[in-house]
Amino acid sequence: MIAGPFTVNIDAGDSDDPLHSGVLATLPEHWRVVEADDAAAVLTAGSAEEIAAAMAADHKAIVLADPTRLGPEDIERLLARARDKVILAVPLELGPRLAADALTSGTKTGGWSIFDSLGQVGHHDDLHHALLEQLTAARLLLGGVEQPLVLQQSDTHYVVSAKGPGSAAFTLAACVTRRRHFSIDLVGTTERFEIDVDLRAMAAPMTLTRYDANGAVRSWPVHQSGHRLVWAELAAAITGATETAWSLRRMQEDLKLVRRLLGPRDDIRRRSRACLVC
Repeated sequence: MIAGPFTVNIDAGDSDDPLHSGVLATLPEHWRVVEADDAAAVLTAGSAEEIAAAMAADHKAIVLADPTRLGPEDIERLLARARDKVILAVPLELGPRLAADALTSGTKTGGWSIFDSLGQVGHHDDLHHALLEQLTAARLLLGGVEQPLVLQQSDTHYVVSAKGPGSAAFTLAACVTRRRHFSIDLVGTTERFEIDVDLRAMAAPMTLTRYDANGAVRSWPVHQSGHRLVWAELAAAITGATETAWSLRRMQEDLKLVRRLLGPRDDIRRRSRACLVC
């Protein structure tokens, strides 16, 4: 049982702020938004230095709106400093929804041949986060990602190939459009999954259909975003009742892989150039 609500200070300072505000407004039994410096949790989309400063403020949890801004050294330094004192949580949309769906519970044991995912984002700086979403989903459904290779990359798209357990062929692609959307096609010899997540509306349910010899089964529509699932789980983790699955520690390898495959984000490069000019 969660002893809430806990206080949270929203400090993102970018387009994620109204998104998370809307999510938190649906969790009044878990969270209460405040502007106090001693809030139990804080949301930040800042640099490693800003995250370290938030860590020094003795918050119980720090939610990283977009951890793809962190380099491998930043991640190691933050994890070493956090230890068991601070929870560094990462809000995702795709993975939490898949983890909460009963139809995906046995996918790791299947003989899969193809994992094909397409992401659509609104800005080229979001491409790194799209790949993190896809890698997390691939590990959740199949258990691993091996031999990743960038086939194509530009300011507006990427195509990454990889292998999975049992030599499953992965294709992870994303492009910049006016939509915020993910789709996954998971194909095996005896069954197939089609997954579709439209992120333009916060409460739009994920569409997940499994096809096998008995026909088609579609998941019951759940009007709950991945971000809402992460925030609810974080409230339980603060009490020590459970451990959040969406932590920086658990996602550090995928974050490092995103940086290795796509390089630093363009907004980080621009910031570095501005500092040099200064």
